[in-house]
Amino acid sequence: MNTKIITTNTAGMRNIQRRREILNNLRTSDCDIALLQETHLNPDSFTQTQKMWPGTLLLGQGSYNKDGIITAIKDPSNVPKNTITDPNGKYIITDITINKLNITIINVYAPSGDCTQKQNERKAFFDHITNIVDPLNKPDQHYVLAGDFNTTLQNIDRQTQ
Repeated sequence: MNTKIITTNTAGMRNIQRRREILNNLRTSDCDIALLQETHLNPDSFTQTQKMWPGTLLLGQGSYNKDGIITAIKDPSNVPKNTITDPNGKYIITDITINKLNITIINVYAPSGDCTQKQNERKAFFDHITNIVDPLNKPDQHYVLAGDFNTTLQNIDRQTQ
């Protein structure tokens, strides 16, 4: 049996209607886990969101105006363990066993921007993730690194019209 994981940048979930729409789409999809970035939720909004989801939601809370990520696990019997969250809402690292498979899921919302400073910040971000995950390495563990990497292949991909 396959484990299905999807990822999406929500561009904000503060609006209750938008939250319902996103959660309904996830609920009716065949994914087991959804990794959401740029959620923009405050603690009250997250509590409301938890009540709308059948399984487990893990929050990496950013500011109300930016950042924030959620790892949404559909089946309530799949209980995450050893969860590490970034206080700035940029990553959630969690271990879970699904279909007898031990998985470490790394949900990221990397720093954005094209200038050298932002590129250096993004490199430091991924170095930091590596420093967290490397010591956790176990022989029977599988790793999934997914999310919004805020990386483009060409400069034209960052331009707006």
